[in-house]
Amino acid sequence: AAHFGNVAALRSLISMSKRMSNAAVNDTVLDSSETPLYIASKLGHLEVVKFLIREAHVDANKEMEGNGYSSLNIASQNGHFNIVRFLVREGDADVNHATKNQGCTSLFIAALNGHLDIVRFLACDTCAIVDQATSSGCTPFHIAAQIGRLDI
Repeated sequence: AAHFGNVAALRSLISMSKRMSNAAVNDTVLDSSETPLYIASKLGHLEVVKFLIREAHVDANKEMEGNGYSSLNIASQNGHFNIVRFLVREGDADVNHATKNQGCTSLFIAALNGHLDIVRFLACDTCAIVDQATSSGCTPFHIAAQIGRLDI
């Protein structure tokens, strides 16, 4: 349901679940390490994200197993500005969360992928640490310069 952006189906599945705790909607899906919130954030399903945060009270900061990506990280990577803004403002997403594998923050990920609107939002409207370096010592502005995104 999260994959297809179907809020009504997701609501029905959750209400029918015998495990009505937050853990049920925070669980990963099948053999994937992705949660419903992660999937919706990755695919740009804002209404599903809103439902999961507001009504199902999922943890916006739950990390994906393996690389440690959060829903905010993946939304930043894929350029879903409205989801990024919602996760920060209403989901209390940690803007300075760094991935496990390389230590990338959402600001770094947005800069790397050239999403100027997300970079501006995270750098100007949140408490994101703008000079937080990755595990290799690269900051969001270093990567923007390296890929020729001087507008960032």
